[in-house]
Amino acid sequence: MLRTSGSVRGFVALLFVALLTSGCGQETFSILGSFYDAPDPLPAAAHGDLIRSESVENSKDVRAWRLLFHSQDFEGRNIQSSGVLFVPRGQPPEGGWPLISLAHGTSGLPRNCAPSPLPFTPLAWSGGASVWDREASPYVYPESAGLEGYAVVMADYQGTGTTGPYSYLLGELTGKNVLDAALAAHGLLGDALSSQTFLWGHSQGGQAAGWAAQQASSYAPELSILGAILLAPAAELGQLLEAVLAEEYNVNQSSAAALVLTAVPGFALNYGLDTKTILSAAGEATQEGVKSVCLGTNLAVFETEAVLRQYKAADYLRLPGGEVPPRWLEAIEAQNLGQAGASLGAPTFLINGATDTVVPPEVTCSYFENTLCPTGDRVEFKIYPDTGHLDLPVTANADILRWMQDRLEGQEAPTNCRNLPVGCRTAP
Repeated sequence: MLRTSGSVRGFVALLFVALLTSGCGQETFSILGSFYDAPDPLPAAAHGDLIRSESVENSKDVRAWRLLFHSQDFEGRNIQSSGVLFVPRGQPPEGGWPLISLAHGTSGLPRNCAPSPLPFTPLAWSGGASVWDREASPYVYPESAGLEGYAVVMADYQGTGTTGPYSYLLGELTGKNVLDAALAAHGLLGDALSSQTFLWGHSQGGQAAGWAAQQASSYAPELSILGAILLAPAAELGQLLEAVLAEEYNVNQSSAAALVLTAVPGFALNYGLDTKTILSAAGEATQEGVKSVCLGTNLAVFETEAVLRQYKAADYLRLPGGEVPPRWLEAIEAQNLGQAGASLGAPTFLINGATDTVVPPEVTCSYFENTLCPTGDRVEFKIYPDTGHLDLPVTANADILRWMQDRLEGQEAPTNCRNLPVGCRTAP
């Protein structure tokens, strides 16, 4: 998710109004060049191997490259993915720059919704300002986030940037993309990068970063994961959907409806599910629009929350007896972090806003208490008062930087697993 509330408003408005009518008359962007076209057929290679890179001049303070690299799908098959890498200018420190593999939030399904082209084009994602603008999104851009001492790589996720099935909220797959972006960065810069790696993600990206942490020891053992930073992660999709349908915890129904409908195409493609078994006629009518819209475009439509609150996810779903169809529910719950007691395998900084209406703190409290802490991982969980979903990365930024610096210095990671933090009301 991005910082400005206008981004969500514009996306929801497009999804439910402008593109319900045959997808006609909407602005589209053709910003992807031939760089994103992988060789066909894709040559055999190890996941994380580079296919190609291109240097792009972007800032006097950082160097930047687009990356095209090998990754894996659910079946372990060779696929292509893309991303972007930022590195401070000048000589790296002894041992190389520590690396952050940054997992971005919701951007939309079309290929041209990939974040990696955007630092170098005038396309605006966020309220008239590029997401890479310092004020628009300080947590993403390494210079504006105060990350001069880190290299930062960000995967686009399968299906955006490159071709391939949609991967929105498919945790195992996006987690692999996050790890492979880090491996590709090492393939490009070698000893200029340290093996010391942080996994950092917000919202959808929090889920992807968590899945990356869970898989890292077996999938990318050459990376030394010093910590995972999960901001309002979509960690337990089944519980989130339950809260949405029950209208609990003051969930923003308009945002939830847009995000639920955006997830449907990828689940259908990757799990062989029929959309007609979960979508009502009204929901089916949104699907061409869902596949055509990036988050934050056409922000002029529907500017008031009063209009947006008309939309509810349940209005667009087919729920026999009020229940999610079993095969869909199974696929949704397969994305949950911590299944079968799986550990993140690294110190974790878990963060939520007290007034978040997209990933409510009650759901994250339950994940912390009932899933994360029983694994034995050292987890610090902090809830920020008067902070919502979109401003959380900015509010927490200084604390995250301090937390990472402590890990680099070898300090033992704090944990408050014995005490629910202030802000956790009754856990669901």
